[in-house]
Amino acid sequence: MEDDIYSFARERGISERKAVDVSSGICPCGPSGKVRAAIRKAIRDIRFPPEPSLSRLRRTVSSKLGAAGNNVFFANSVEELLRLISGVFRPQKVTALGPVLDVHSSALTSSGSEIECARWGDGGETGSGGLVFVSQPNRISGRLVDLDRMDRMFDSGGHDNLVVVDESLIEFTGDPGSCERAFREERVIVLRSTANFYGLPGLGVAYAISSPGIIGRLKEKKSCEVNTLAAAAARAALIDKTYRETARKYVAEERKLLCRSIERIGGFRCFDSDSNVFLIQASCPAEEISSILARKGFLIRPWKTGDAPGGVFLRMSVMEHEKNVKFLRVLKQAAGVERTSGGSCQ
Repeated sequence: MEDDIYSFARERGISERKAVDVSSGICPCGPSGKVRAAIRKAIRDIRFPPEPSLSRLRRTVSSKLGAAGNNVFFANSVEELLRLISGVFRPQKVTALGPVLDVHSSALTSSGSEIECARWGDGGETGSGGLVFVSQPNRISGRLVDLDRMDRMFDSGGHDNLVVVDESLIEFTGDPGSCERAFREERVIVLRSTANFYGLPGLGVAYAISSPGIIGRLKEKKSCEVNTLAAAAARAALIDKTYRETARKYVAEERKLLCRSIERIGGFRCFDSDSNVFLIQASCPAEEISSILARKGFLIRPWKTGDAPGGVFLRMSVMEHEKNVKFLRVLKQAAGVERTSGGSCQ
């Protein structure tokens, strides 16, 4: 199945606006009115080159996180930052704790490193390789790693290992994250983005938070290249407290409603989540369910694992209420097709 919504829509002869990426992980609330207003205002400045130092955005991030300006490095996406980190530090081995997105795995190994996926509790958090990677919360399951496990990972990594924490979804949870640790420890990098929580995948900004030494090494390899509109959108988004509170409440309530409705269909199990993404397990083949949904314009990505019964899950994210309702209707139809065709979705 296609990995992006544009290929998916072209294959089916529909507009990408009519196609729905069920696995996107993008907040259904954004961008906010304040962000839209900031973008309209910034259009007047696109006749000038982007500000090289991003000083206004840097001040906003520094103020929000309690960091100094030399603790932050900007880029266009988390994937771009991971490729840069891989190229600068060139780890011999990458240990990924928990499931990891394919695009992240590809970026982490872009300099020729080998990647090993380890489960929490099996000794993987001792960090025997050159780089330890974890998503907090996980980008596939949506679950937060508890504080004790995170502390053990930081403490057991060893001084020769770099610890990279992807916090792209952290703002859905209200958890403070690991920025404080990144400020004071030379070997910790925290990655954040405005793309997911603030609903800006087409105009997102990603940033790395770390010690001045690590940020300095990243700057030696690459300059900050963020366009004027993305920088303006990021500034407006990061200071919008009302949006953060509203979005968290909406996503939490809609996720509960969505999971409850999915399980009522029968033949599906929803797994707990702390963010806007979660996993579904179907008693009938997940690939067949996703294929039926695709014919109705819903792109949903299966995720395979050898650790769980059935081995295949469907990756979900909370959408706008109207799309959630339509998805539930189509999912119920898909489950019915599987039952009548001799499947075991019951």
